[in-house]
Amino acid sequence: WSDGRHSIEPGAQRTALAVHASDGRLWVLSERESAATRGRILDVYASEDGTYLHSIRLPNRPMDAVVTHGFLYTVSARGLERWRMHEANESG
Repeated sequence: WSDGRHSIEPGAQRTALAVHASDGRLWVLSERESAATRGRILDVYASEDGTYLHSIRLPNRPMDAVVTHGFLYTVSARGLERWRMHEANESG
């Protein structure tokens, strides 16, 4: 699929709720159904090569999530919320 298109099988289960690119990363909002990871998860990938970096379990059940300039913005039934992002080696 060198032309940038990719087809999805009819009836395939949708796993990504939203995808955004910012700060050199791809942010994929998805929903997990397993007992260990139930809820909304933000998977983080390097934008230059698609390498998986880590996942973030979200404290609410957002319909959308965007990360920019060190903040995570979520839209859920509670409205728009802003969360400060910390690097893995930061405390607090």
